[in-house]
Amino acid sequence: MEEVGKTDSDDSGFEETGEAPHRPAFDPQPATKLPHLPAEAIQPLPSLTVQPLTGYGYSLLPDMLFGWQPKLVHGGPIPLIFNKAELPVTRNCATGEDNLVLFHGFRPKDSLVMHRAFSSLETYPVPNYPTMQVYEYLHRRDQILKDPRPFVGMNPDCEAGDLEFDSTFESGNLDMVVKVREMEYDLYMRTDANTRGHRQWFYFSAVPQIPGEVRFNILNFTKNASLYSQGMLPCVYDEAMPELGWRQAGTEIRYKTSKLNPYTRRCYYGLTFSYMFRHPHKKVFFAYSIPYTYTKLRKLLAELSTNHDMTIKREILGKSLSGVEVPLVTITNFAIPVNQKPSVVVTGRVHPGETYGSYMMEVSAR
Repeated sequence: MEEVGKTDSDDSGFEETGEAPHRPAFDPQPATKLPHLPAEAIQPLPSLTVQPLTGYGYSLLPDMLFGWQPKLVHGGPIPLIFNKAELPVTRNCATGEDNLVLFHGFRPKDSLVMHRAFSSLETYPVPNYPTMQVYEYLHRRDQILKDPRPFVGMNPDCEAGDLEFDSTFESGNLDMVVKVREMEYDLYMRTDANTRGHRQWFYFSAVPQIPGEVRFNILNFTKNASLYSQGMLPCVYDEAMPELGWRQAGTEIRYKTSKLNPYTRRCYYGLTFSYMFRHPHKKVFFAYSIPYTYTKLRKLLAELSTNHDMTIKREILGKSLSGVEVPLVTITNFAIPVNQKPSVVVTGRVHPGETYGSYMMEVSAR
């Protein structure tokens, strides 16, 4: 939902004050001895260009050195805001009327609502938010929770032959679907949390009523370049053919400027592709890359915890801003002292679309 009292220049989700950003207290730790290197092998570090934090005048230097935390947090997680961006419904060029809005996706007002929606005994526990009461009052909770849209999910007035869309599942992201004509749909992604409208990740399902080729137009990408223009294909999983698993599929792939641009100040880009549905009433999933959910990560960690060969150690590196645990897995021969062996640190994932990094980490851990 749209955040009350926010402006286009203030969408970070954090309270802005004139005070310095909160920094965690310095916690001295014993230094890890690194292997000795000859002087000629040590190269000077490149100079860093310090950039201001988005929406603030503070330097990123403390972030580089000590780790940055928002002023509002005071050491605990906060709900991340999903800013709702109203985009125009494309009109039918022939009639001049708005095309039919076929689907409205799940819009959590923040990450707490999102976690509550997907938390269960089989997935993951809801993160603890110590600042939640203050946060809800600051952002006028009752007004934010009100959804002015006439429906959520499929339009009750949709026709019998229309695709049935859904994205109300973990990592799902689809905000709106507009029917352009028979077998062609315009899709809009939900904005990433705490950004100025960044969108790249998509993950949704569609159920056909009849076989046939369908054209999808995802209209609100914000990057001017994409691997889709260099041969990459969307990832697809067809429940009618589970033996194939996730695979790359689709035809007539095009990534170009969006048809939204005549109606907006910002320049958007669109991904267009066609897919042949062969099995009626069978769900097909589409994603930017093969999804790797937080539940899948927790299941992997539980499996690693049963390892008995004494080469794997599981720890918690810290928590994300939204409160989920960031795991640290050490794979080594613990009988050898740390100062007698080289150390390699590998991070598996930073951005939403980098799910392949999570799969690489899983293969390494196994």
